[in-house]
Amino acid sequence: MLGEEGLADHLGPLVPRDADALLAAVDTLLGGLGDGVSDDTALLALSVPARQAPPPPTSRTAPPAQENR
Repeated sequence: MLGEEGLADHLGPLVPRDADALLAAVDTLLGGLGDGVSDDTALLALSVPARQAPPPPTSRTAPPAQENR
């Protein structure tokens, strides 16, 4: 059985660029396991956009907060 460690060992050096590349790498791995491997397999990879850096601070300062009494 492949297991989580075997999957991590296979995918670790590949560094897939995106979800499609990850799915292709897993599909290639599963196809190479040979005849007799007949388990049903479902693959799902979610792609999340990278965070963008926040805009640089401006020279304006925020007005002082008002205190409610």
